[in-house]
Amino acid sequence: MPVISFHQHDPGIAVADVYAHSAYGHSAELIDGGRWECAADQSTGIVYPYIRREAGGPRMYDTVTPYGYGGISVPDGTSPESVTAFRHAYIAAARARGLVAEVFRLSPLDPQGALVETTSHLRDHPTFLSHIHDVDSEFAAVSGAHRTACRKADRSGVSVAETDPAGLVTADHPFREIYDETMARVGARGSLRLPDEYYRRLLQLPGRALRLVLASIDGDVVAGAIFLAWGSRLHYHLSGATVQGRRAQATNAIIEFAKREMLPTPFTLHLGGGLGGDDALARFKSRCTSSTAVMQLRTAVIDSSAFASLSSEVPSTDYFPPWHAPPARAES
Repeated sequence: MPVISFHQHDPGIAVADVYAHSAYGHSAELIDGGRWECAADQSTGIVYPYIRREAGGPRMYDTVTPYGYGGISVPDGTSPESVTAFRHAYIAAARARGLVAEVFRLSPLDPQGALVETTSHLRDHPTFLSHIHDVDSEFAAVSGAHRTACRKADRSGVSVAETDPAGLVTADHPFREIYDETMARVGARGSLRLPDEYYRRLLQLPGRALRLVLASIDGDVVAGAIFLAWGSRLHYHLSGATVQGRRAQATNAIIEFAKREMLPTPFTLHLGGGLGGDDALARFKSRCTSSTAVMQLRTAVIDSSAFASLSSEVPSTDYFPPWHAPPARAES
């Protein structure tokens, strides 16, 4: 039987993806509004990271996997039976600590059967990725629109280079200014207008996990992207472009640079999904990649009595859990 221990800092166990690392989790606290924690079984090396949020007081809480792509981090070679045993032991231990409900954004890159079996489906969210073995074959496999955009970027004088991410802690960094303008333009939710502290926390990631790529024209930065590298995975995390950068297709050039220069092959570049449904961002990412995956959004009620009691205290809503529903916008 697994022995579950709970940690609010790095438990000293290697994790399968950057999204399961404590430094990334502490950055996600600023988006998800809670405190990062993980449950671990030292004997198997299984780790389950999440953001813990109060639910009706400190003696009850709910959890959400950190912004991005989460789930259970499982070492290679671990049997499905061990993962299932971990999940059931975790539920028992967490319920005794006051866990009421869970929300999951399940990574499409890792098997999450034990979570699927013990949770309810909320909705699916398409994501876009490339499993890159040969960069020229990958370039031929993507849409013609991406190839054309890369050629336009080259004709427009776009140059792309990786640079030191340390400067991201200052608000006047070119990437920060471009990213903030981009979030305002697309109407992103307020929690994605990221403060200095968010970047300070990301910089605590080990090694070269945090990577920054900038695109310039005549020395002026016109686009940028933050990538998160972990083993043979490269995640596209944050990005933005100026008007000039968008016209010159600079972001396509950044993505092509990532495929060709950032990790040795074979590796997987995961661009993620859109803002919701078949939107412009999702269509852009689909054109830049050669594969599609599905992030499952799932939920679980762990303490049904407490869930019913907490739900009765707030207006009826389809949001899960209902006590975290965002305030209704006033009608203009």
